[in-house]
Amino acid sequence: MSLTWDEVKVQHPIGSEIEGVISDIQMYGVWVKCDFEYLGLMMIPDSGIQRGKMLADVFSVGKSIAAIVIHHHDQKNQLVLSRRAYVTMSVLGEDLKNRIKAYLPRYPRKQAVVLPALHLVHDEMRTVSNEAIVEIAEILELHPSEV
Repeated sequence: MSLTWDEVKVQHPIGSEIEGVISDIQMYGVWVKCDFEYLGLMMIPDSGIQRGKMLADVFSVGKSIAAIVIHHHDQKNQLVLSRRAYVTMSVLGEDLKNRIKAYLPRYPRKQAVVLPALHLVHDEMRTVSNEAIVEIAEILELHPSEV
């Protein structure tokens, strides 16, 4: 049964979980075919993979995948998907956490380590996600709003 785009948006609202099969892997993201004719695109930052890994190292065509709908792209009739909600492991690796902690003795207050920590994370991951901010706050014993 074929669904209209409006029916797909009602059936799969933003924030809902969706399952599908990986239909293609490109340099910019993973295409997911769901139980209807519309595709979902999961871009690299939303894939939950660590820096240095290639999408093809983690995902394979034909493999089932679960993701969260984060946007409806009305012009292209596509779902924008994210797997970050399913990534339960730490965003920051142990090495990166240790490099952040190494800054603590150099500064009089933990809050002074925020900027160097953000630079380290950005250099390593090419982005600073909300999850990374929360982890930096935990390391520095600060509230995330102070990071």
